[in-house]
Amino acid sequence: MMKKPLNLICPLCRSSLTQSGKGLECTPCAQIYPIINGIPSLIKTKSDFYSNYYKTPLGALWAKGHVGFKNPLLNILLGARTAISIVGKRQRFFKKIIRKKQDAWILDLGCGGGHDLFTRYGNVAGVDLELAPLKSAKNIYQVAVHADISCLPFEDETFDYVVSSDVIGHIPIDQKKKLLSEIRRVLKKGGITAHAIETHSCNFLYRFAQDHPDLFKKSFIEDIGGHFGLEMPQAVLNRFKEHGFNLVKKEKIWGPVWSTEEYVYRFDNGYTQKSKLIKVLVITCKLLNKNILVHAIANVFLGILNYFVESLTPFDHAQGILLAYRKSNT
Repeated sequence: MMKKPLNLICPLCRSSLTQSGKGLECTPCAQIYPIINGIPSLIKTKSDFYSNYYKTPLGALWAKGHVGFKNPLLNILLGARTAISIVGKRQRFFKKIIRKKQDAWILDLGCGGGHDLFTRYGNVAGVDLELAPLKSAKNIYQVAVHADISCLPFEDETFDYVVSSDVIGHIPIDQKKKLLSEIRRVLKKGGITAHAIETHSCNFLYRFAQDHPDLFKKSFIEDIGGHFGLEMPQAVLNRFKEHGFNLVKKEKIWGPVWSTEEYVYRFDNGYTQKSKLIKVLVITCKLLNKNILVHAIANVFLGILNYFVESLTPFDHAQGILLAYRKSNT
């Protein structure tokens, strides 16, 4: 599918880069950016937090990307779960928004190991702050770049779509304005930017978690990959509106009804000592997770339950939102 080339620019001065034996060179800045295992590395500083995070079990799983199973039966189960469950709601959202287009370019921000879903709709460029997951992403994407998503190394109006999944909640508050400006800059006129975004929430489960600040910081901020920039759902909507984007679609995700593994991951710690109900919830979910078929059925049921709960609760009760915005043609 790839026909149109993608040109990289210097993230510092936005001049074109030329390839040499040393890597990618920027003449105006006198900068040389190395190419490591086929991946252009345009970051000079290292994030110790994310370097260490990708060594954790959850980080290592994220680094592998989302490319399905080799076993056909497991892929059928995965497809059924995606069609109904909470976990699959993000994929269903992106499928509604993205349309296949000849020579289209899609930019996946904070791509981790990549997602084969996006490759069905066009050429994909993945950008991540860490090299480790990009080793997987480069195997399924046309381009994988080690770069800061708040300082993108791409020319203006390059992409038909700019997407991200569970990334914007990681961006510190003071960097969000710069990020949205960069998204707008690289997105074509009339192009769409679509995101699954982690947020703060007013729902009872989230309020319970916040009542214990030390546990909340570890389980909801650090262990989940560094949710350093969480905002309320409406605040996120306001940010996109302030940058001149036009709303296409919005949905809630992750209200008080979660997947069974999510309950275990967030609450199988000191929280079980704070509430007997939470302890019972964690024990039940751990039992359900032991068998893949039982686990799949349970999460399909939770997906159906989540549909009704979300339809009855206010927007700010979501712990995450699915947003799609269009850049105007002017």
